[in-house]
Amino acid sequence: VTERKLDLVGSSLADGAVAVIADGVPCAVMANILQYNHRGIERSQSEDVIIGPHYSFSEALGENVALLRRRMSTPRFKTKTVNLGRMSRTKVAMLYLEGVAQEKLVAEVEERLTRIDIDYVAGASYLRGFLEDEPSSVFPQLRVTERPSRVVAALAEGRVAIMSDGDPTALIVPTFLPEFLQSSEDYFEKPLAATFLRHLRLLSAAISVMLPGLWISLVVFHHGIIPPPLFNAIVGGREGVPLPSVLEAFMLLLAFDIVIEASTRLPAAIGPAIGIVGAIILGQSAVQASLVSPTMTIVVALSGLAAYTQPSPGLLRPIRVLKYFVLVLSSIFGLFGLVWAVIYLTIQAVSIRSFGYPFMYPLAPFNLRGEMDILLKQPNFALDQRPHFLAPENERRLAKGAIPKPGKGEPNET
Repeated sequence: VTERKLDLVGSSLADGAVAVIADGVPCAVMANILQYNHRGIERSQSEDVIIGPHYSFSEALGENVALLRRRMSTPRFKTKTVNLGRMSRTKVAMLYLEGVAQEKLVAEVEERLTRIDIDYVAGASYLRGFLEDEPSSVFPQLRVTERPSRVVAALAEGRVAIMSDGDPTALIVPTFLPEFLQSSEDYFEKPLAATFLRHLRLLSAAISVMLPGLWISLVVFHHGIIPPPLFNAIVGGREGVPLPSVLEAFMLLLAFDIVIEASTRLPAAIGPAIGIVGAIILGQSAVQASLVSPTMTIVVALSGLAAYTQPSPGLLRPIRVLKYFVLVLSSIFGLFGLVWAVIYLTIQAVSIRSFGYPFMYPLAPFNLRGEMDILLKQPNFALDQRPHFLAPENERRLAKGAIPKPGKGEPNET
């Protein structure tokens, strides 16, 4: 490859290329002979599934794009690459399907990428703060995934993916909050089972965020709502506990998060065992020492475990933070604080936009077709149209007449 611009020759040399320059020749012959050692294709760690493809991205951008091209072998698959970082010159790729993704979305993503002017780019996930509409919000406005199958499905819907060299994750834009309850396994399951699991995840998210605050509201402020047998059991379990219920809840929640965080940082061979043993020892010892009550231990354990039913790590971390916010308001104002917290979080979610698209779609604005896909897992042959907001000019993704119909009469005998 010949190159005439001196700055591009310098960038190629910094990347490990070889330049041949001859006296009197106004160009350089470039040859990239550098080879990197990198890990191969492995099983997804943060988004592991039981049914469906198991492989994940690696740190090599070229191989990641090749994985996507293998699953999406169409001339419409387009890739635009830019170098970001004045010092790192990290290759960042924008991927989309021409004729499916809206041109205004592609232009918006490209404009936000090109205006980033910093010294060092560690990876695609590092760019989230530069790309989000509301970077200070606790809600994730970009979908982070390491699964090629999820990226391919997003591209087919008219979305845009962002990947970088040295990062095994991809950013999917735009993204909507109700979609975080969906798992890629849902599209390999029967509709009834997938629908049940979706509602179970929704219930688990509500339990994780609101159960500690609701329990404190009932125990501290609104005793009359609790049935007398249950209230007597709660009072009996708190005999000898020196801490107030509010402080007891905060202490147990922090202890649970400490155990979870420690188990993720320990070596894989001993992390799960130490996490389980540590939680059992701490919980049992605290109850026997009358530092905490058994009922509060159950509430905190259920709240903590319910968060890990979420299929997306991007929603797991906000849930772990929001339960403290709800608990603080509930411990001050009771059920009124719980209701105010829910109203505030709803207003925040509704007011956010992801690359100009409503973050709460299809709930707000309401879209019946999209709502049905969120609440009910329809058969795959019934998903014949893309989301209206993403591809209004090319909505249909299933040919007419492709829905299976039972044959009539007896099969032909041969």
